[in-house]
Amino acid sequence: METANTFDASGVGRPVAMLAQLSGSRRGRSDRISGETLLVGTSGESDVRLPADHDPPPGPVHAVLRSRGVTYEIEAAAGQSLWVNGESVEKILLASGDLLEMGKGGPILRFRLYPPDSPAYKRVSEAFADCRDCARYSDRGALGRAAMVAFGMRRELATETSRKFRASVMMLLVALVASTALLTWRSIRLEQRLSAEVTRVAGMARLLERAGAEGLSGEQLAQLRGDIDAQLASASTRIGELEARSGAVGRILAAASWSTVFLQGGYAFRDPVSGRFLRLVEGPGGLPVRNLQGEPALTLEGGGKVLEVFYTGTGIIIDSPRGLVISNRHVALPWEFDAPAQALVMRGFEPVMQRFVAYVPGIADAFDIALVRASTDADVAVLRVQGLPADHPALTFSTTKPQPGDEVLVLGYPLGVRALVVRTDQAFLEGLTREGDTDFWSIAERLSAAGHIAPLASRGIVGQVTTRAVVYDAETTSGGSGGPVLNMDGAIIAVNAAILPEFGGSNMGVPAAASLALLGAEAGN
Repeated sequence: METANTFDASGVGRPVAMLAQLSGSRRGRSDRISGETLLVGTSGESDVRLPADHDPPPGPVHAVLRSRGVTYEIEAAAGQSLWVNGESVEKILLASGDLLEMGKGGPILRFRLYPPDSPAYKRVSEAFADCRDCARYSDRGALGRAAMVAFGMRRELATETSRKFRASVMMLLVALVASTALLTWRSIRLEQRLSAEVTRVAGMARLLERAGAEGLSGEQLAQLRGDIDAQLASASTRIGELEARSGAVGRILAAASWSTVFLQGGYAFRDPVSGRFLRLVEGPGGLPVRNLQGEPALTLEGGGKVLEVFYTGTGIIIDSPRGLVISNRHVALPWEFDAPAQALVMRGFEPVMQRFVAYVPGIADAFDIALVRASTDADVAVLRVQGLPADHPALTFSTTKPQPGDEVLVLGYPLGVRALVVRTDQAFLEGLTREGDTDFWSIAERLSAAGHIAPLASRGIVGQVTTRAVVYDAETTSGGSGGPVLNMDGAIIAVNAAILPEFGGSNMGVPAAASLALLGAEAGN
């Protein structure tokens, strides 16, 4: 696909091109490249220097980079070999994320394009991908490669990510260490027991997912269901005993659950010139064809299935008559926060939401939901549910700022459909097994029709409060984004937004003030 130039002669508007070296003595070095023709090799005149101590050594001039529109074309020098994404090539137009190998077994580099005028810092996902691929091509054993990833990630996060990210991580670490001093022995004991029960439920969800992927028979699924039911009954009893100590918690959860909605979305990628969608290349029997990296091959031609990305999230009803729901920006516009999706966007494809629906507890049918407005400086968005009953319960925002040490309740749909299925009854699972009605959309429809749409809740302690984040240790995971973080009055103090597993499972929410500001901007228009 040809991409039109969008920059002027001075280079304004042109993506920033970077080459990151992933092996050899120059590993960890990232070079910002510009110019029409660039030499890559070991000589002193090379624009991109390669490690001369590599075995096998690259040539003094091993390859030549030439500017081509918004990207670069690379060509192997005479007598030299060049490999791109595991394939031997003589000349190729580079795409962001391509892996370059200067001779088989030679130095490895990663080519990336960043938006114009960006500081070209690595994202966390990019840093991990570089460490993973560097270890993959290493001749060390399994333990050696694991050590390369572990130590490489520490160095990458400390040197290649943005100063803002590094400062935020340090601030969070200091805040979390300080917050532990605020917890009493009784609070710690209670939170440990609650955490253990949530972990058991999450483990059951993963077990059920693995069983489905392995294609178990109906009899095997029924046996698995019995085992899960026994464990869930035990877990529910213990959680009930813990929550019975506080009648207020039960009342808050009972009221807030009706206003915490389950969101399902699916989006695809379209070529803006032809209007065609990206599709999977299908082989015999309709099976997807995979490239050398094991990824599905994509095309704009043919009749293969449209490449559709599915995801789930959580939303909060805050105005029933107008059908307004608060969630995260990354739930409303998920492709902005996904590295593979951004790679397709950088190649000129536009993301298109194929379907976006909300399931409201107590109502069987799904509601269409659409974006009203997304914040540009906080991870929140306003959505509108089409046809929501005007008298349906809604939540309100707190008028007081939370303080470190305050107790909070977090509601949401972590693990999405999987966690909902594992909480159903024997008859429901048998019906799914018998009818084979288990695709992404239909299983949610059946869950809602059977009255199984209800959020999970967890309890925690506030560790830090800033103008941009509320940090707490209540358990959640992917799918819980966009759910309410409530105080002990049942009012919203934040919108659940991010998981920090490397810091003891702590999480962050966007303060209520950001949502109120966005709602004010929406009302003004």
